[in-house]
Amino acid sequence: MLDSIQELESKLDFNNNNDLNLKALLDSIPTPPPQGWDTIKLGEVCEIIRGITYDKTEQTAEKTQNIVLTADNITLNNTFELSKMIYLKQDFIGDKNKILRKNDIFMCFSSGSLKHIGKVAFINKDTEYYAGGFMGILRSRFNAKFVFYTIANDDFKQKLENSATGSNINNLSSKINDLKIPLPPLEAQEKIVSAIDSVESQIKRIDSKLEILETRKTEILSNALNANNEREREREQAELKEILSEIESLLSQRKTLQRFITKILQKAGLTQSLHSLLDSLPTPPKHGWERVRLKQVAFYPQDRIEITLLTSQNYVGVDNLLQDKKGKREADFVLDGTGTTNAYNKNDILIGNIRPYLKKNLVCKCQWWHK
Repeated sequence: MLDSIQELESKLDFNNNNDLNLKALLDSIPTPPPQGWDTIKLGEVCEIIRGITYDKTEQTAEKTQNIVLTADNITLNNTFELSKMIYLKQDFIGDKNKILRKNDIFMCFSSGSLKHIGKVAFINKDTEYYAGGFMGILRSRFNAKFVFYTIANDDFKQKLENSATGSNINNLSSKINDLKIPLPPLEAQEKIVSAIDSVESQIKRIDSKLEILETRKTEILSNALNANNEREREREQAELKEILSEIESLLSQRKTLQRFITKILQKAGLTQSLHSLLDSLPTPPKHGWERVRLKQVAFYPQDRIEITLLTSQNYVGVDNLLQDKKGKREADFVLDGTGTTNAYNKNDILIGNIRPYLKKNLVCKCQWWHK
């Protein structure tokens, strides 16, 4: 994180149609009282609507007016990108309340991958698309954009991951109503949204320029082999060099503006800064913390699971356990046969216990995975 507004502004090209006054924007952001903003449950702020369910026989390869959207249409950066549509038969009659409307927040409620849980996208205009079965709609009763910015940050994403439950699939459906968010007064919400929207507008302007430059770059590269003479090749190489330099500059500016949005959220008390996180940590006494043997605080559980319940999603062995606490991947090999094998529960710790696998470890987020 950059430490000052001056450093942030130095990273931006103010001769490139950039009219942002970062200091003024940050000064406009209200700060929470010492005790923090009041909090409220999401279920009290939003109408929470589960996505549409249907029988597989209702699907069709033909294009119809009944279109269902899945999590594939939300990026990991929390933007809406129409990329995968599921068509249902024309005579299908669905609940119209499950169609995405302007100011809806489209969210992934369930997924086999934790990184997709809680992905959100803000819907800017009315659509004709149904939210899919593993998806949900948060229809805010207050400032919808404020709710979106509050739940789209990394702190809330971590809260969602910790709340996800399920054996083979991570699921928020049973807990999403009770998750709490800060709720400043309406005037404060509007100031926060206005500041972030200003920065987002600049990011969109940069994205438009990047799209144009990428298109031109592709044209130059595709024409490189067909250049008629050396002078033409040299001209296009010089243009390509300029384009690559401008792309690099714009990407740097985009990253800086995204960092500034984090600064806005931190000042508004909607996410924690690194400094506040460090300040909240306890410090050891002069002689250090007391040490104990591992067996005094942990034990080997004796739980068992039926081998017939194992799948590539819930089975974990040393081959699909990733090093350096990076989680696991889908298993290529799964035990088969009958009988039982070791199992573990939520919050158990899996570790590789022979030398080649000592860096492989995982804190379990759900039950019934093989050790």
